[in-house]
Amino acid sequence: MKDNRFVKLVDNKIQLSRDPGLGDPVSTKLHDQVQQSLPKIRIEDLISEIDKETRFSQAFKHHSTHEPLDESRKHILYASLIAHATNIGVSGMASASEGISVDMLEDICKGYQSAHCVREAIRIVNNYQATLEAGNVWGDGSMSSSDGQMFRVHGKSLHVEYHPRRFGVRRGINVVTHQSDREVVLATIVLACSKREWHAVLDGLLGNNSVISPKIHTTDTHGYSDHLFALCWLLDIVFAPRLKDAGDSRLWLPNLFEAGDLTPIFEERRISLSNLSDHWEPVQRIVSALKQGLINGQTVTMRLANASGDPVANALLDLGRLVKTTFLLRWMRDKEFRQSLHAQLNKGESRHFLARSVNFASGTGYRSADPLDLMHRTSILSLMCNIIVTWNTIAIGNLINSMKSSAAIENDLDISSISPLICGHIARTGTYRFKQEVAQ
Repeated sequence: MKDNRFVKLVDNKIQLSRDPGLGDPVSTKLHDQVQQSLPKIRIEDLISEIDKETRFSQAFKHHSTHEPLDESRKHILYASLIAHATNIGVSGMASASEGISVDMLEDICKGYQSAHCVREAIRIVNNYQATLEAGNVWGDGSMSSSDGQMFRVHGKSLHVEYHPRRFGVRRGINVVTHQSDREVVLATIVLACSKREWHAVLDGLLGNNSVISPKIHTTDTHGYSDHLFALCWLLDIVFAPRLKDAGDSRLWLPNLFEAGDLTPIFEERRISLSNLSDHWEPVQRIVSALKQGLINGQTVTMRLANASGDPVANALLDLGRLVKTTFLLRWMRDKEFRQSLHAQLNKGESRHFLARSVNFASGTGYRSADPLDLMHRTSILSLMCNIIVTWNTIAIGNLINSMKSSAAIENDLDISSISPLICGHIARTGTYRFKQEVAQ
């Protein structure tokens, strides 16, 4: 720590300084130039173009016959996706489009838009976006983050709760999205507003079935727990949350290790490894069940959090404290590591803005409080955001290639400041005009 200006040891306590290098390089001029140069497009045409590239519509198969949707009805699928993502609903879409009725939309929703179909469509779009070279400047898919975004909901259900600070006297939900460093959403989880977001971390990581496979996952403080450090480590994932008042976090050391100059910090913060070794078999069974999908992450984290005195829970708690200690020491030492986590969390905030822009009718709130319906609608919103990000990735890549000779682009750091999480060039409201494909 002697050569680390970020960390000081004062009266046997860790003090952290402000990190002046924290943040992303920003090229405002280039960002504005690219954003203004992106071609204007209507959202229904954007969906059609990405479907021609990815064929994500083939994921929507009939729930009983498993037959894919006929080409001549794909425009109805596009209309249904927009209706749910924007929250205007099927009746609003029928009124705002030509030649599409409520019955046609309901038939697609009930027959083809299962939760499995939406997840498969997200996988297809994400796999395609992972092949786009232009997206490499934002990340290689090795890092992800999760963060919650609250939406109003009418009615009562398992996940819908009052949240006075956010909704006043009204109710709502917390939608936690897992986002890759390539800017696409990997998973969507609906939680009650009062539930801590770390309950959704494991389900989002394990529910991702795309080729984008992050090895580092970050959250804000409300997305972390000591048990989660242990479980992620056992799943071969580096859990790296941004902790509030990190300097005040307790550091732990195995009782047989020497701390050297840091001995005062670890005094009375020793962990016996015997408890972990005695209960290693049940710990491994929990991890195996998670990997095989035999139990979901929320169930595990809730039971561990409420299992005070349970020896297995305590063993995982001890392991989590040790893993957290190694993470904090790396975070304090490695400036580039801190910067990468900060940049990834900023991407999550930008994605929230895109989601709000797409879901422009959410000001009135979701009309249905049914948990499955809420999960379905928020997953479609994630799919729509990923489709927009993929289209933007292609368009930005084309613009950058045409500007390579310009002095505005000095290096990849300039290009990385251009975010695909923008939609000012996309017409999302008004009258929708869908082009019906002719079946071959």
